[in-house]
Amino acid sequence: MSFSSESEYKTHLQVIREIYRPESSIFVIQNRYDDNEIYITFNTQYNFKTPGIIKINKKRETNTLFSVDAVNELSIRETGAIDKNFVPNWNEFENCLLLMRDGELSVTPTKIREIIKL
Repeated sequence: MSFSSESEYKTHLQVIREIYRPESSIFVIQNRYDDNEIYITFNTQYNFKTPGIIKINKKRETNTLFSVDAVNELSIRETGAIDKNFVPNWNEFENCLLLMRDGELSVTPTKIREIIKL
């Protein structure tokens, strides 16, 4: 997943196409309450670090995007410790992005802005 803004996301899309060669569609998602906060998600086999791009997971049934760190934080809040068997109530996070930002859990409601078929 790449973090972007209204003014930069088309440039980020081009870089993603050139460097990562996504395997399928690219999803451009935005913060439901801030049109300038844009996220670009895609599948790729490349596994190297590029500034501004992180690995993200998806719970398809609820369209929830999440980092492992965010789920670990939810586990700590619910059980008091990181539990590898912990399963969040995904329905609470339908159409949301769950990340750790500055050491805090961030839950961002999202909506699809654009789907780019490859």
